[in-house]
Amino acid sequence: MQSEWQVFLSVSSVAKAEKAIARLSELAHLEFTEPTIEPYHKGGFVAAVSVAHEGTSWPAIVIDVLATAQRAGNFWLLLGDVETELDLVCNEPSGGFGATMISISAQANRQA
Repeated sequence: MQSEWQVFLSVSSVAKAEKAIARLSELAHLEFTEPTIEPYHKGGFVAAVSVAHEGTSWPAIVIDVLATAQRAGNFWLLLGDVETELDLVCNEPSGGFGATMISISAQANRQA
């Protein structure tokens, strides 16, 4: 199972965005897939990455995603029907690595 992340970055180049994603990976103790980084229409960049989760049940995946999110930021907003999907949004990422917002999505039937 995997979660999909979008990380909105207030940086001025793709190289700085790559460095910011590497810093987030380090801070949150995560292994991301290779990021897809694109300019964001409101300025800066948005990086899309995936995180693999090894839980064997949907409740275990939800707990793992929440624990992972806690390492990446504070004051998460939980959205969606948690029995089948998990959507999280954070406007206070940890670590000062250049992120302004992180969103995380996972679905019970989505496989890695």
